[in-house]
Amino acid sequence: PAVALVTAVTAGLAACSGSDDEPDRAERLAEIEGRILSEAEIEERAQVAAALCRMTDAVLVELWSQLDNRQLAFQDFVFSQECPERNDLYGRSTGRFTTDDG
Repeated sequence: PAVALVTAVTAGLAACSGSDDEPDRAERLAEIEGRILSEAEIEERAQVAAALCRMTDAVLVELWSQLDNRQLAFQDFVFSQECPERNDLYGRSTGRFTTDDG
């Protein structure tokens, strides 16, 4: 269902972007992907990131359980940059990282 679709989309993607910090995001994308991405590719990843940020906790936890380290690199970026308010859930669910916001 939704998890399978997101897994398929996420498998092909490894980073995201937005408009405010475009150069920094583009650099991070290049780092994660191993190549420079076009503006269209950056926008595509931004759309995927936005969709991930809107998913329920249960769907995200299921999704994360199915991803490998390369795919989780995209998730690291999404949940540290695009929706950091969900970083704690991400860290607890994946063991990858957490923040000390308070």
